[in-house]
Amino acid sequence: MTRFTRSDWGASPGDPGPGRLDPRQVRGIALHWPAMTRPLRDVEQIKATMRAWQILHMEDRGWSDFAYQEAIDQHGNVYVGRGLRVQSGANGDETTNERYGALLLILAPGEEPTPEMVKAVKRRIRRHRELFPRSREIVGHGDIRPGGTECPGPAVRKLIRSGVLS
Repeated sequence: MTRFTRSDWGASPGDPGPGRLDPRQVRGIALHWPAMTRPLRDVEQIKATMRAWQILHMEDRGWSDFAYQEAIDQHGNVYVGRGLRVQSGANGDETTNERYGALLLILAPGEEPTPEMVKAVKRRIRRHRELFPRSREIVGHGDIRPGGTECPGPAVRKLIRSGVLS
């Protein structure tokens, strides 16, 4: 399991965004998935896809950067996005982004998270809670997004409901 910095995966610098999260406001962390059409297993392929997602977020959607704080692949590798301390752009609206962090689990429909991914997600949730002691909730993106969504998919929803990530 490796932690890839932004320069490791080739991220562009991004624009000044909403800034750091306020520890007094953070209530939890939201889990997301990209619902890709096919699984990504090769690290170089994942890095290239991360760069493409950043371009989509910045150029097509007009966001300041890659929307997520971090991404985690099936090998348990962590890819730094905005960083855990920086407000996400992924949760739906400004208030929700101020209250929840955002982890992207790199999964395709029908894919089950590997034990390595689950272990890495639990580690990052623990780290998030160290930074934000009031961060007690673990939610799926669809649970907090205004209007709802299927994100983070059935496999991750099952993990959240089971309590295995807590």
